[in-house]
Amino acid sequence: MLSDEENYRQLDKLISPSVGRVFAEENLKAGEPEEAIATLLDEAFTAGCLTDKAVEFIEERYDDGPVYEMLEALQMYKNENSVA
Repeated sequence: MLSDEENYRQLDKLISPSVGRVFAEENLKAGEPEEAIATLLDEAFTAGCLTDKAVEFIEERYDDGPVYEMLEALQMYKNENSVA
């Protein structure tokens, strides 16, 4: 099982380099890797670069906490906007 920081690094590889990482990296440097992952997910989603592969990677590893909550929020937002 990978650590949260290792999960961040793996997720980072699955997301386009065009996605901003400043805030995610700040969270990582502050010792908050779960917040870094959640922030990177949000940034990727906002940029339209959150891939199914990245979502699956996270879903396999998190079932609670800030990462899971961010993923749920993004999925809910996506579903609401696809209906509208």
